[in-house]
Amino acid sequence: MMAAPVRASVRNHVRVPLRFADGFEAVAEVFTFYGLVDGKEHLALRFDEDNEAVGTVADRPLVRIHSECMTGDVFGSLRCDCGPQLRESIERISALGGYVLYLRQEGRGIGLYSKLDAYRLQDNGLDTFAANRALGREDDERVYTVAAQMLQALDVHRIDLLSNNPDKGEQLEALGIDVVQQVPTGVHVSNDNHAYLTAKVAQHAHTIDVPAQENIALYEDRDDHDRESVDRVLTTTRAVRRRLDLTRLVEPALIDECLELALQAPNGSGAELWRFIVVTDQSVRQQLGELYKKSSDAYLAQLRQNDPNLDETTPAFRSSQQLWEHLGDVPVHVVPCLQLEAWHQTSKQLAYVNASVYGTIFPAMWSFQLACRSRGLGSCFVTSLLKFEHEFREILRLPADFAIGGLVAVAHTSGSFSPAKRRPLDEVRRTNGWS
Repeated sequence: MMAAPVRASVRNHVRVPLRFADGFEAVAEVFTFYGLVDGKEHLALRFDEDNEAVGTVADRPLVRIHSECMTGDVFGSLRCDCGPQLRESIERISALGGYVLYLRQEGRGIGLYSKLDAYRLQDNGLDTFAANRALGREDDERVYTVAAQMLQALDVHRIDLLSNNPDKGEQLEALGIDVVQQVPTGVHVSNDNHAYLTAKVAQHAHTIDVPAQENIALYEDRDDHDRESVDRVLTTTRAVRRRLDLTRLVEPALIDECLELALQAPNGSGAELWRFIVVTDQSVRQQLGELYKKSSDAYLAQLRQNDPNLDETTPAFRSSQQLWEHLGDVPVHVVPCLQLEAWHQTSKQLAYVNASVYGTIFPAMWSFQLACRSRGLGSCFVTSLLKFEHEFREILRLPADFAIGGLVAVAHTSGSFSPAKRRPLDEVRRTNGWS
């Protein structure tokens, strides 16, 4: 074990909102330090757990130790995977809570100019490590003592390490940091960095599943910007309750844009029997809010009856309670309806009817919610008002031959959103039958 590093201390910290070129946003608390052994200006960025996510890792944060790479982080160089790794790390850590330690050790510790000299040698056939050696430098000159100092100054002693590099974990363990597990990053490969990543795996045991050269097109980041944008919307659209902005009006044109996209959703027989009631009138919203509170009170009473020890302090419960109390204050309600055909009303095959009706409404409303997310709006789909369907229909003066599919509350939002912590796929997927 290495000697315990000299104790450092926090110098200052400040909140810094971040926005990346692809539109992803996060909020970092940026820490500076006194007493770091190399005297450089290293940074720690803390990302608190997404308020809408469930669970916490505060006792064992996810930590990324990222070495500065001006060419990759700033200029988007394709010769390495540093920029995409940094972007990925911030999004993943924002979802779970943790730190990015940004260390000023460019080019695996040899400096920016020497790194560019090594690039020139790589163009002549040397791999990334052989190029360093040709310059009289080590394969990797990075030392992570300052990382251990920063973590200890932040009172962090047990971590999950987001890294493909086994040397980082080994050094941290030797410096007194308990690395519970090492979590690999994604694979960010291109034609330009394939040899670089291959050398890291072959010579220094990095845990990267580098594809064969002919399969690079399946991974190449520069061809995936559209897909990444879609995936970001899909993974960050969730039920927003506590972070709906109840004071800001939503422009009607935005709602219309989202509904136009919703109309492209698949629907039963292509019949387009849906209708959408947009409620902005304050008195109608208040009536719907009171009905929702009534239905939620009934639901809560049932929960308490079923579980006398119900924990009402969880983030999920508090989030739901926020909407129970303030639905009437949300600036826009969108109520999806579907005209019932004769066979809907006479069929005794209830499961078939329900699947037909809601199989038309739900895809449209999910498309609507995705469109809201892409325009900076938050939404929450609620259905418990249907406990009092007759009153719900009366408030909206709904014709008898239309069914209600629920209600979507829409508002501008505060803060940023990250993918939620979900069960592993293997726990929920079945193949070719239940067992």
